[in-house]
Parts: sequence; structure tokens; C-alpha cells
Amino acid sequence: MVLHLHGQTRAAVGMSAMVHYGWDMASVLALGAARGLDARLLAEWLPAIEAVAITNMNAED
Repeated sequence: MVLHLHGQTRAAVGMSAMVHYGWDMASVLALGAARGLDARLLAEWLPAIEAVAITNMNAED
């Protein structure tokens, strides 16, 4: 599921680059519900995964 969240980020555009600062968690939870995933598990695990993913996205940009 995490691979499908790249377009669900919150971002700000600065003078030189776009900076991602988090996932849109409402969209993340809706996507998880549509896939039949437990919202409690998503709420438990995704913040840690989000931190790594956003750091890597910002490193790529």
C-alpha cells in the first residue's frame, strides 16, 4: 500500500524546490479502508513509515 501513497503527500513549494512534509492521512486511511486494512494498524505503523518515506522523497527532489 505504501507504494501507492506517493501522490498523497502534503507539500510546500519554496524558492528552489518542493518540500514534502507528510502524507494526507485522511487519504491514507480511506485508501486503507478501500483495501480492507485495519485502521488501527495503519494508525500504529504508518507514522514511522511516513517519516522514512518523506525523508527519502525530499532527498530525491
